[in-house]
Amino acid sequence: MAVHHPPFSRGSHSSSALMLADIDDACATAGVQPDLVLAAHSHDYQRYTRFVAGAHGELEIPFIVAGGGGRVSAPTWQWRTGSERTTCATRSP
Repeated sequence: MAVHHPPFSRGSHSSSALMLADIDDACATAGVQPDLVLAAHSHDYQRYTRFVAGAHGELEIPFIVAGGGGRVSAPTWQWRTGSERTTCATRSP
């Protein structure tokens, strides 16, 4: 799945809760989850892994922000929202 505004971002633009809600609504309606979510908007590279409950166990869905690449590695962090866990590694200029 490709979108412009990143659902998760700690780069030059913040996360879009509205985009994440739209993705979740579309996936619930279709009864599927994406293999990958690709976004831009933030002018750096970020990779998040969203862990969500699936019919046959936990799914790991990569969320990539590819808005121009980066040069310096930034710290990796992890946060939880309810039963969902998201891990992030970023690079920014």
